[in-house]
Amino acid sequence: MCEPEDRSQAPSMDTLLEWLEEEDGAEATDGCWVELDGVCEHGCRSWLLVMGLI
Repeated sequence: MCEPEDRSQAPSMDTLLEWLEEEDGAEATDGCWVELDGVCEHGCRSWLLVMGLI
């Protein structure tokens, strides 16, 4: 399942901001590394998309 039923497993806000400001990608909800606004090969969106930050 790609979309989390609750967001309690979401990365911390500090981690999310670090991805936005310093990284070339972000973690998808299944742990894959994707573009900031990306979707992995399994169809899971980045946490930044799920959390509505981009």
